[in-house]
Amino acid sequence: MHVHHLTSVDGEVLHDLDPDMVPGAIARVHLRDGVTADDGGLLARAATYRAALFEERVPGAAVTVRPRLIDTREETLERVHDEIASLADAERVALAVEPGTVARGAVTALDAWLGGLDGRRVVVRGFDDLGSEVAREVVDRGGHLAGLSTTSGAIASGSGLDLSTVDEARAAHGDLFVTELGLELHLPDELLDLSVDAIVVGGGVGVVDEDLALRVGAKTVVPLSDAPFTEVGLDTLRRRGAVALPDTATTAGPMLEALAPRGLTDAERSARSDRLIHERIDGARRSKVDPLRYVTTLADTFLATWVPAEIRPTEPAVRSAPTIP
Repeated sequence: MHVHHLTSVDGEVLHDLDPDMVPGAIARVHLRDGVTADDGGLLARAATYRAALFEERVPGAAVTVRPRLIDTREETLERVHDEIASLADAERVALAVEPGTVARGAVTALDAWLGGLDGRRVVVRGFDDLGSEVAREVVDRGGHLAGLSTTSGAIASGSGLDLSTVDEARAAHGDLFVTELGLELHLPDELLDLSVDAIVVGGGVGVVDEDLALRVGAKTVVPLSDAPFTEVGLDTLRRRGAVALPDTATTAGPMLEALAPRGLTDAERSARSDRLIHERIDGARRSKVDPLRYVTTLADTFLATWVPAEIRPTEPAVRSAPTIP
């Protein structure tokens, strides 16, 4: 990992591969309280593997920034963009310019793994704007929104929640909308206990840890963030028979649309992204192989074709267990 500390904000640029040997990295900006340089290293590694999975020769990088209370989000991002511009001019790193969100790609990956979403029951942990997009994609493909959670609580319905009613209540009441629908209110993490086809999980680096994995009743875990798994969390899911879909696929939609050949329409870029994500995950399903291991093998094989052996990564972005002194 190579670190470049930023001076205009409290943050850093993390390169997964040596930028002197492999320039041209593309980085997503991760603006979040408490995000660390160690997190950034995992996020940069996730970016390398995400690009490699789809045979893109793009070294991974990440920009991690801890916001200040006195600055707006827009002010902070403007400073980041201005400072990164000089690095971009030197072809060391460029900020990702990616259309849309990860919602469509994440649901495409789930659709591929389950062989279709018709009648499937899906819950969304952390129902924000992105969670609402995910729910709409699920419902549009024939699935049911069986439950959701916010910081104010969790609700569920065996027959599926009405998404229009949910969105109207959320627009009127914010996260408290879960108290306004006339349904039994549960603690937020009680959503984890539901026996459903899939749970969609937002959050930061390492959010799927042992504690979460021990409670998950879903058959499939769908992450919406980069580097979401810990080693122990993954092992626990596998031991309990749950499948973790790889973040390299579920979060790839915006990258694939951004890197699509010129001349394609928006609809063609989206269709291309769907096809590529579906092919990777469907390949794992047909091979009856753990999807994370399957796509890691694909990425490692591609990395071996162009990254010098002395700097080539040997494992995906999974948070290791802490070392006990």
